[in-house]
Amino acid sequence: MLEQKYLTFIKVAQLGSYTKAAKQLFISQPAVSQQLTSLENELGVKLFTYHNRQLKLTCEGEKLLTYVQSLKVQTDKFITNLHHPSSLQTSLTIATTMSLANEITPNIIAKIQANNTFTKLNCKIANTKLCLESVQAGKVDFALIEGNFPKEKFSSHIITEEKFIPVCSPLLGLNAKQTYRFSDLLDYPIIYREAGSGSYNIFKTILASRNIAPSDFKFNYQVGSPTAIKALLLKGLGISFIYQTVAKHELATKQLIPLKIENLNITHPIYLVYSKNSYFAKDYLNILGL
Repeated sequence: MLEQKYLTFIKVAQLGSYTKAAKQLFISQPAVSQQLTSLENELGVKLFTYHNRQLKLTCEGEKLLTYVQSLKVQTDKFITNLHHPSSLQTSLTIATTMSLANEITPNIIAKIQANNTFTKLNCKIANTKLCLESVQAGKVDFALIEGNFPKEKFSSHIITEEKFIPVCSPLLGLNAKQTYRFSDLLDYPIIYREAGSGSYNIFKTILASRNIAPSDFKFNYQVGSPTAIKALLLKGLGISFIYQTVAKHELATKQLIPLKIENLNITHPIYLVYSKNSYFAKDYLNILGL
């Protein structure tokens, strides 16, 4: 079990306020300050600092938060399993990003069902940022992530690799056999996911490598749903970068066409992500047959 001062530290870090933490913990603000001062003295480092009147974690505080959050999640889960030893074998809660939800995640769930004896599976669908927050908070056992994430804060394992490709409808007038430069496409609408999604981060990285921003396109549309993006593409309303598997049917039926862009060949890993150095890592890998 974590000592109370570590739990207090987590709460202050989450809320960014001694006062709010004190209210939620039902203790006085001086008691919160005293616990954190004691913790800083014990560790010999400063954990918080003020920047523009806002309470911020120091570098050492960030490292400690990653460690103790992971430890708390694992401790809570371990104690639950001690009281209910069959819970890990019968119930599973996972998170998956929206880009993976329709095509890739169902295949992974089928593998879970075939290899295990779960009678209940909860699957939360959100963008990468929210999936990672769920892992940190212990709200899910693990997450399926396709985007970039701070690997120093989590443990992860590559499940598979997926091609990330530019696509559009033939209605847009572009040719699947021609090779384009990015500059050739700037007069066309670009459709992309919202900030916080893995697909958006990958897309932005691709553009940045060519010294291009979404705003350089004549029209740019930011849409928070992969399903809505695909619907817009099918109407010939723009170009988007998506996982090839996500548009598998539309590409096979030529409702969408892949675009060739000069010197562009992106394959991105799909990750299993869980709490840093989790005690349950072997269980998660076994669940997916990895």
